[in-house]
Amino acid sequence: MTENQTFSLMVMDRARRRWRFIAVLAIIFIVIFALPETPSKVKTGPYIARVNLEGFISSDREQLANLYELGNEGSVQALMVYIDSPGGTMVGGLDVYQALHRISQSKPVVCVMGTAAASAGYMVSLGCSHVVASPATLTGSIGVFMPLVDATSLAEKLGVKSASIASGSLKMATSPLEKQTVQSQVYLQDMVDDLQKTFMSYVVKHRPINDEIKKIISDGRALTGRKAYELKLVDALGDLVTAKKWLENEHPITKDSPVRDVPLVREKNFFEKAFASWSFVENFSTEFKGHAILAIAKP
Repeated sequence: MTENQTFSLMVMDRARRRWRFIAVLAIIFIVIFALPETPSKVKTGPYIARVNLEGFISSDREQLANLYELGNEGSVQALMVYIDSPGGTMVGGLDVYQALHRISQSKPVVCVMGTAAASAGYMVSLGCSHVVASPATLTGSIGVFMPLVDATSLAEKLGVKSASIASGSLKMATSPLEKQTVQSQVYLQDMVDDLQKTFMSYVVKHRPINDEIKKIISDGRALTGRKAYELKLVDALGDLVTAKKWLENEHPITKDSPVRDVPLVREKNFFEKAFASWSFVENFSTEFKGHAILAIAKP
């Protein structure tokens, strides 16, 4: 082996070691930043867990799992739920309602309404032991709606015609490229009415309202917190301090019991956000089919 060959092998060996070292560092970096950022399990004693339900309410497994975990945690004396939501899906609202209702069987759950707690946001409050609203809160909106778009006229102007093949006359009832028929309108209205009956059944179950009040709120109107209090849809007017005082007066919880904010959804790290963004773009471009979307919400 010549001197030049030996030197070349040494250079190649150093390069391999350098890249191996960089690869190891990269793996360590990825592992560290990809680790779940969960709150510390170390607690100093009994406390009141305060959680936020904000924005559009939908079915979220992580959120529900964390709610049930707080319900089972012995050091959590009570749950304080701050609601600031204009609504959401029917299933999402029912999921959170059921979770809060089950937790309330073993420990007090007090809800505090913020700027809005409407439709699904109001449904969530039905699972609480006590509901506090600001006089200016927009709540109620006890109703269901199905957002549909009729794009047939626009499609006709653009020279686009639907060529869909369906297994039944109602399969394409929500398609924006299909004209609504009397049959499809009756079908969709029956579906919305059935969901409305379900919603109202929970209101009647948890709120001390009579038939007159039921008739007033059944049209889906939004209400101020003050009006909701008059109609017995909430228990008190106030804020987070009001909720804390209720816990102290009605349950074995002292003024010294600390209130701790507990996130229901872990904030994603850099790699998770990047992966989620890429997955969304990929799924949107390859799998999205927007011709039959059913959304149930109340803004």
